[in-house]
Amino acid sequence: IGSGFALVLALTVVVAALGVVSMGNVASISHENNKTSQISAIMQTGTIAGKNYVIYRDQKYSDTVAANMDAIVAIAAELKEKTYKSEFVAEYDAIIEGAAGYRKNFLEFAGFDAQKRKLEDALADTGEKLETDILSLRDGQLEDLENLTARSARTAQMEDKARKLDAVGMLLAELHRARLAVNKYIEYKDRAILSEIDGHLRDLAEATTTMRGTFAQKKNVDLADAVLAGIAEYEREVKAFLETETRQTEVQTVA
Repeated sequence: IGSGFALVLALTVVVAALGVVSMGNVASISHENNKTSQISAIMQTGTIAGKNYVIYRDQKYSDTVAANMDAIVAIAAELKEKTYKSEFVAEYDAIIEGAAGYRKNFLEFAGFDAQKRKLEDALADTGEKLETDILSLRDGQLEDLENLTARSARTAQMEDKARKLDAVGMLLAELHRARLAVNKYIEYKDRAILSEIDGHLRDLAEATTTMRGTFAQKKNVDLADAVLAGIAEYEREVKAFLETETRQTEVQTVA
């Protein structure tokens, strides 16, 4: 979040002009000067709170920004009506617009944090559900292996099922790598990690699709389809998080 440069500039113009005191307007200039000094102090507190919010993500700083910008708008609106110098009206309008704009953009920025927290929770829930689906696929293969053993199936059938169990283990490992990469990105915001996430999810989907093609039983095909649906949902959650983060960055640049 920036420091509200337009707001600072408009305030500077007024304060500088008030420094040229005309003896005939001492009382009115003194009042106006006090009020603009008050705006300056409130603005400084508000923009510092904005920067603290970016660092600490504490709601109290967001509330401080909103309250301080509201106070600036109220004081500037009063001065606009009472200013001794008509040329200042446009500057007070700029201060009002700057403070209101800073408030709007900042609260929108903070709102994206709340959205991102929800999306992080959704990513965790979807990742856990996907892991459960893969474990169900594994349980299906274990059940098949037990049935094959009970009826003394041919060695080739037993070996095929053992390979499928190994393949399911690889799916779990790939999912864990993908989830770890997602958590690393959320923590460090390193864009290079995004290619890791894409690669892990792509490999996971391809391996599941390949395994699906080897199943003869519908119940195993259905289990594989559930895994593929879970992968697609997890990819959508990752995309939604990244899009929200991009929109937040765009808002931050104009605040």
